Amino acid sequence: MPTLIEGAKAVYQRLQKENPHKNMKLIYYTKSDDFGKVQQFLHNDFCFNQLLPILKYDLSSIEHYTIPKEVTIKVLDLNEESVQQYIVATSRANDGIADSIGEFWFRAQDESFKPLRLM
Repeated sequence: MPTLIEGAKAVYQRLQKENPHKNMKLIYYTKSDDFGKVQQFLHNDFCFNQLLPILKYDLSSIEHYTIPKEVTIKVLDLNEESVQQYIVATSRANDGIADSIGEFWFRAQDESFKPLRLM
């Protein structure tokens, strides 16, 4: 991992030097309970920018709300159009603050993540 971090920082510094007029960030997403990775990044001049708490409990035993017959819920296909629809929906649900595409794909790596569409 140290070699990967050093390589990423070197590429970032080169790109920043070649594009001084651009505001660039080097972002790496990791699970917060992977303490070894978190520590490596902290020791290599990274800082926390954002922390997304995700509940780790299985909620399948909780009684669910009955969905009205006129509402259909479908899992979105993971294509460019559906990802954009999801981003727009998160913006509407969060007072205009949308998830980024990077956040979407980070969450999509988890097998329990299901982007849904109400119809």
